[in-house]
Amino acid sequence: MKAFDPSTNNEAVLVLTAKAPSQRKDAAGHETTFHRYVTLVAHVDLDNLPYKLFSSVTDDDHLDTVGILQLVDAVDSDGDGRAEFLFRRIGKSSQRFELYRSYGTQLLKLF
Repeated sequence: MKAFDPSTNNEAVLVLTAKAPSQRKDAAGHETTFHRYVTLVAHVDLDNLPYKLFSSVTDDDHLDTVGILQLVDAVDSDGDGRAEFLFRRIGKSSQRFELYRSYGTQLLKLF
């Protein structure tokens, strides 16, 4: 988990990324391990209460459609003094970068 103050107003934005192994049975009845991947972005207000801004959840079977969202860092991409969040989305056979900005109670994709 990483904490950021993108607007420099002492209201934190938390970014949690996690990978959880799970067990399941395949078609032959054998136990196999697969992974679930979670990225959660939450805003912490002045009362220290977290509010979910965004989440991305996928597993090994859905990497071709959803992909794993990994935080790269907070960056000031447009030079306005306010940070945006740079993520890398990793799919089964591709990867791309995505840029998000927090606006109040939501996280909006910019690029």
